[in-house]
Amino acid sequence: MASSLKAVQAGADPFQLVIDTIPGMVWTAAADGRIDFFNRRWLDYAGLASTQAEAWGWRAAVHPEDRAELESHWQWLLAHGEGGEIELRLRRADGVYRWFLCQAVPFYDAGKLAKWYGQATDIDDRKQAEQRVQRSEAYLAEAQTLSRTGSFGWVVTTGELFWSAETYSILGYDPTLKPTLEHVFERVHPEDMKLVRETVERASQEGTKLDFDHRLLMPDGTVKHVRVVAGPAKYVPGGLEFVGAVMDITERKQAAEALRASEQMARSQMEALKYALDSIALDAALDGLAQHLSRAITEQLGAHSASVWRRNETNGLIGFEFAYEGGRFVTKSDSLIAGLTIWLPMDETWPWPRPLRAGEHCYLPDIREVPPFPLRDRLVAMGVITVLMVPMLLAGRLEGAIAVRFLHRRALRPEEIEFTKTLANQAVLAMQLARLSAQSRDAAVLAERNRLARDIHDTLAQGFTGVIVQLEAAEDAGSQGLSTEANAHVARARELARGSLREARRSVQALRPQALEESGLCEALDSLFTRMTAGTNLRAEFVVTGIPRTLPADWEDDLLHIGQEVLTNALRHARASRFTAQITFASDMVRMDLRDDGDGFDPSARSDGFGLVAMRERVSRMAGQLTVQSAPGEGTAVSIAIPIGDHPTVATDGRQDGDPQAAR
Repeated sequence: MASSLKAVQAGADPFQLVIDTIPGMVWTAAADGRIDFFNRRWLDYAGLASTQAEAWGWRAAVHPEDRAELESHWQWLLAHGEGGEIELRLRRADGVYRWFLCQAVPFYDAGKLAKWYGQATDIDDRKQAEQRVQRSEAYLAEAQTLSRTGSFGWVVTTGELFWSAETYSILGYDPTLKPTLEHVFERVHPEDMKLVRETVERASQEGTKLDFDHRLLMPDGTVKHVRVVAGPAKYVPGGLEFVGAVMDITERKQAAEALRASEQMARSQMEALKYALDSIALDAALDGLAQHLSRAITEQLGAHSASVWRRNETNGLIGFEFAYEGGRFVTKSDSLIAGLTIWLPMDETWPWPRPLRAGEHCYLPDIREVPPFPLRDRLVAMGVITVLMVPMLLAGRLEGAIAVRFLHRRALRPEEIEFTKTLANQAVLAMQLARLSAQSRDAAVLAERNRLARDIHDTLAQGFTGVIVQLEAAEDAGSQGLSTEANAHVARARELARGSLREARRSVQALRPQALEESGLCEALDSLFTRMTAGTNLRAEFVVTGIPRTLPADWEDDLLHIGQEVLTNALRHARASRFTAQITFASDMVRMDLRDDGDGFDPSARSDGFGLVAMRERVSRMAGQLTVQSAPGEGTAVSIAIPIGDHPTVATDGRQDGDPQAAR
């Protein structure tokens, strides 16, 4: 550049010197747009010789991405003969591109376009700064959108407001609107208006910071929650000015409310479950548990009322059980329900929609818009609009339904529906337990009646049989003048009667026979056979085989009574002369065999007696097997086999294996 200027200074004219030395890149072109001159600064910047740049050679210095736009722009100027400007990138001699503002103006001579003059001004530093500002603004706008946070400025003295794009979006206004405080107040929820006005007024008077939450009521009826944070700007001349941010915290508020609702639901479920467990433990409160749960559902969901429907197992109909209305329970016998249809078939479409019949909940936003069904007129008259119907399932089977009623359209959250389902399951469980409890009580009464019948048969009936046998023997001895023997038989009869009376009392109190209280099973059987056959024509033998062991108390009771029953039959009915009894203790079973040589009977024939039935029940309780072999004239053999586990063998008396009792 310095050498070029020296050459110009040495021989060129002064005008050329000025053009080449001014701090700018200038050029001229003919009327047709052909470049015919570049000053020295332009040529030195581009690193081109004058012959290379003239005409259209200058395009080599233009950035490839900018050439098409530049040529189009230049053609437009030529066609219209008007001046213009364009921003583009020019390559420096070292290959670096910089931004320039290129301007061109036409020169007219006598109204005819004669020449073009232009210049290129380096704006690269400004361009880079603008790009940085644009990038920062883009980042800020994107950050505000992502965080749902808008910014604003408020000049208190003039009332002017300045909003960012996100602030417009949060408040729901068109970005072309000039914002004012009245526009802000138009969006404030009526219930929060007093708070917002007082806060804004205090800040404008005292210059205090703003930091508060409030709600917006949007034109479509939706509610937004926002947080406003602002403070007075520093070093702002001309009065008070606030700079701040407005954040849309609706999702956070909703999440917090949902969390609180979930916690409340969890507490309610825990309380309901505790009540259910207490009711189950007490048993007597089971009938009222379903009512308690329906009340809990009504109160927790803020419902108007709730009704419980239950399926009848016999006819398949589903019927109204009760409803919780107005703080009290309305049952199917209440006068409010009188005259209404309370039994409905489940195969009807309404009021039992298909999802409910399939075990899913059903939500009816407005019962006035569904097909008519029984009780609907009553619900509409009560003001009920929305109904949530939840099935009551037991082992996957539909047992009934709970209908929760609302006086307004109610959108239910998933956790509220799950809460209702949980309590519905508890309600049907309570109903089932109440039903099973009643059945269990009935079964217990029947079992106790059968026990008393067996025990009375085994004590009084068999005792009376022994008394009769002894009295008959006494009568026979008295007729023969054998007063001593007769008195002995009477004494035995008296002893048997007293013993039977004691056993009857013990049976009523569900106590063990006295014989087993005082000795083991083998000794009790031996004593029984001895007492009952004393002074009779029946000769009894009792044998114990194996190592005696202690058996469960109820087993010993049953075996003793079975032995007594069989011996009584031999004495009273069989007219037997010989009776043998053997009890065998093996490693895996206990067996008792009883046999007489009496008249026998047909085991398959129907009998009005209770003895054989009682024996079968006793053996069944021990999970054993009873075998009765008998025929008319051939005696009777009774065998009881009871499987036992591998328990330690404990002798019930001092006898060893194979030690028979003395024959009677």
